[in-house]
Amino acid sequence: MRAGQKYFWPALFALERGRRGINVDYCCLAHTKQPFLPLVICLTTDTILVVVGNEEGIIGWGLGKAGEVTAAIAKGVESAKKNLVRVPILKGTVPHEQSARFGGAEVFIKPASHGTGVVAGGAMRAVLESVGVTDVLAKSKGSSNPHNLVKATIEALSEMRDARMVAQNRGISVEKVFRG
Repeated sequence: MRAGQKYFWPALFALERGRRGINVDYCCLAHTKQPFLPLVICLTTDTILVVVGNEEGIIGWGLGKAGEVTAAIAKGVESAKKNLVRVPILKGTVPHEQSARFGGAEVFIKPASHGTGVVAGGAMRAVLESVGVTDVLAKSKGSSNPHNLVKATIEALSEMRDARMVAQNRGISVEKVFRG
């Protein structure tokens, strides 16, 4: 399985995902570790970084490690379901500009007009597509490590607020947020 590849599960897992509302899985990083041990059989370990979302504003990430790829993916999906985050999406884009930093990776996300598409690369694209954003401009600065990029992108998305959330936090109406 390649990094960035969208994969589909058998019917049993699809039914289980459908109950929770998670229907999109992306593999952001696939890594196989094979240490050399003399006079012993080779022990391989597969590491999979998985991003799950429902394309309607819910996103999560997980890391799975196992001796087989399918087992690692299953562990990653279960881990991702444990830390889901809700993200506000307005007309297919993000509500405002946002930047975030995790480790050595820094990301900048900016709303775009309709028809622009997802202008992002690598792990950021997988996160933005699985959360349901269709038009966005994104830039990653610093490290290109997929682990840190996924975490920084989800952190930036989780810090976003729409007008309804701002009005609720301030205890005022939505109209007053826009008109002052």
